[in-house]
Amino acid sequence: MKIRLLKCDPKHRNGVREFTKFAGRILFGPHLVRHIHTSISFREIKGVDGDDLDGQCTVSDDEKKPRRFLLHVDPTQNFEKILQTIGHELCHAKQFARGELIYFNKYITIWKNDSYGEETSYYREPWEIEAFGEGLCLPQYFYEEYPEFKPKIDKKEVDHLGKL
Repeated sequence: MKIRLLKCDPKHRNGVREFTKFAGRILFGPHLVRHIHTSISFREIKGVDGDDLDGQCTVSDDEKKPRRFLLHVDPTQNFEKILQTIGHELCHAKQFARGELIYFNKYITIWKNDSYGEETSYYREPWEIEAFGEGLCLPQYFYEEYPEFKPKIDKKEVDHLGKL
């Protein structure tokens, strides 16, 4: 997997790069991952309705099963949330690369050969359910394998929670 980081906070750069490689191997598999090119741009982004977004996955080539992706990630999130967002958006990249997810037009989405229209709620869309699951689980698995990247709990946060 080729990874390019754009405007990444230097204190997060190593962790973001290692996590992206780790998650890419899991999501894409050993063969497909070698053909994936991912740029991750750290900037605040807005959805079509003007709401702030945590992240977004954009296909960067015109292939039926694309191999180049641009992920936008909101840099104001904490490190753990950044990894969750990257995991979520990389899951969408995997869905596009494997031909599981196709935005047919602005009204119809094809997911694993089934058609979904605007009437499907965002949180009920099966591609979002999968991406939210991967976004939550991949960072935890990453911390098990690479504990040096697990964020340390801030003493102020513990004091705020009280004694456990």
